[in-house]
Amino acid sequence: MLLKAIVMNEDKLSAVYGGKDKTNQIDITKAIKSNVFVAGSDKGKTYNLFAVKGGDIKVNGYQYGTIPSVASADGKLEFAVDANDMMIEIAVADMKAFGFKSDAILKAQQGTAKYYLLAKNDATEDDADSKEYVDVKTLADIWTSNSSVLGKYYVEASGHTGYYVRKYENNAPVKVAAEDKAVYDLFTTYAGKVNFAVVKDITVGKTAATAADAKIAGVYLKVVDPEYAKALIKDVENFDGTKNLNDFTGSTIITAVDKLSEGVAESAPVEMQLIVVDAWNKTMTVPFTITLKTK
Repeated sequence: MLLKAIVMNEDKLSAVYGGKDKTNQIDITKAIKSNVFVAGSDKGKTYNLFAVKGGDIKVNGYQYGTIPSVASADGKLEFAVDANDMMIEIAVADMKAFGFKSDAILKAQQGTAKYYLLAKNDATEDDADSKEYVDVKTLADIWTSNSSVLGKYYVEASGHTGYYVRKYENNAPVKVAAEDKAVYDLFTTYAGKVNFAVVKDITVGKTAATAADAKIAGVYLKVVDPEYAKALIKDVENFDGTKNLNDFTGSTIITAVDKLSEGVAESAPVEMQLIVVDAWNKTMTVPFTITLKTK
C-alpha cells in the first residue's frame, strides 16, 4: 500500500443527538488529520483521499425570533428548551455574560444551584421564586443587543421570512473576527441547543467538483456492529463497507439520531472502519471510534 496510516482528528469524531447547526453530524472528510504517500515518486506528498461532488451549498435556516419554551411555576419566566423538551443549563463561565449577579454565580460555582437559559423574563425583586433572574438576559436579548456583531455572520434567508442562516461569501462562511468571537461563541453555543423551528436545505453558495487522487480506487466506511449502531446513528445501511464514497454511492456524513433511546448511555461509542483501496487493489483498513452524546 502506498499510503501512510491515516491519522484521524478525534475532535471531529463526535456528534450530539438532535444537535443543531450540524453538531449532530460527523463529516469524515473533515476528520482526517493527515494522509501522505510513503513510497514511490510521490513519497511525502499529501493526496486527495476523497472526491468532492460540485453543487449547491445547502444549510439549515432557524427561526431565531421564536424560542420554544416552558414556563416557570410563577409564570414570570419562560425557559428555552432543547429537542428533548429539557431546559438548557447555563455554564458558570457564561453566567456573567447573561447578567447574573455574583450571589447566583457563587451558588452555581458551589454546586448548590443551577440556572437556565431564558426565552422570556418578567422577574421582579418581589418574586420569591424568580428574583435571581432579575435583569438576566434572554437568548433574544443576546441576539438583539449584539445585532451589530451577529449581523456580520447571520442573514435572513431569502424566501424564508424569520429564518436565519450563516452568512457566506465566496462560497464559504464569513470568518469570525477575533474581536467578535466572544459574542459569536456565546450566541452559537446556546442557540445550537435550542429546538428552533427549521427550514432545511437553503442554498447559500456553490462548490466546485474535485476528483480523488488517481492512485485511489475507492474509499468505504463500515460500522463494525450495525445492529448496535442503529440506535445511535441514522441510515446505518449506508456504512456497510461496500459503498464507494468517491463515486457517491455512499455517504461521508454520519448523523446522530434525533433522540436518545431508552437504555442507551448518554455518551456512547461506535466502532467504525475507513477502508481505502488503491489503484493496485491493495487495501488499508483504518479503525476509528465515533462518539454520540447528549451535549
